[in-house]
Amino acid sequence: MQDTFNLGWKLASVIRGALHPQILETYQQERLPVAERLIALDKRICRGMCSRRNADGETFHGAFDEDHKRALEEENSSASGLAVIYQPNLLVTSVAHHQTTNLRIGARIPSMLIINQSDAQPRHLQHILPSTGEWSLIIFGGDIADPRQMQRLNHLEETLCHPESIIQRLNNHASAMRRDSAFVRIYLIHCAERLRIELHDLPAVFRPWTEDNGVDYSRVWVDEKAYHHAGGGQLYKSFGIGPEGCMVLLRPDQHLSFLSDMDDGKGLERFLTSITPEESHQSATFQDL
Repeated sequence: MQDTFNLGWKLASVIRGALHPQILETYQQERLPVAERLIALDKRICRGMCSRRNADGETFHGAFDEDHKRALEEENSSASGLAVIYQPNLLVTSVAHHQTTNLRIGARIPSMLIINQSDAQPRHLQHILPSTGEWSLIIFGGDIADPRQMQRLNHLEETLCHPESIIQRLNNHASAMRRDSAFVRIYLIHCAERLRIELHDLPAVFRPWTEDNGVDYSRVWVDEKAYHHAGGGQLYKSFGIGPEGCMVLLRPDQHLSFLSDMDDGKGLERFLTSITPEESHQSATFQDL
């Protein structure tokens, strides 16, 4: 299933003209090593099961259980698929430009409980991210109650929403093909006290409006303890993100593609430009501004 999804969203992106055909090469680069590890795991378990007939039942049973347990622990990332880490390729940058302790480029982002800025309802991070072929740009805004941090957030919006930015052109292309769709959906997760932040004081990119649905309240979240639910308030600590924040770009399969500081809008532009067709950015010089 994961092989199919990996290939599916890449094919769809190329067919729609959003990504360069070269990115299709990453399918084999990413999934072949996973398949090889799974086959090796099956062989390892099979060898133990098949050799049982030639061993003393009681003695062998204990030895097999221990080896079986060890094999599953060692290869859990391949068996479950949730801990697979893709090596650098066209869709996975080779260097993180921000130091975090527990976020790794190429890995699937962990799911943590977060609180909606507007209604304080708790949700798991993975539950708010669509699996519809769209990319997700998550801005970990840090303590945006600090005016200096809010200023950085406003500056980032100017970069992301510039008419010639690659994200704007990709989103315009996506919405032209299907109404209200996007290539990159942008989210904000901050660690300021929720009641100190007013949604409509935030940059407009985090509260998009459409004629059919009005304001989208699903874009701003808080790393804060839930009122009527156990948990919450641990995302920044678990991810190793400081109050200065950072930003991550997630692929449609929720694997980290790009990780950098909030101020590195040009770096994000360069990465997205490198994987999109020439016609998507031939008229733009925004990354040089």
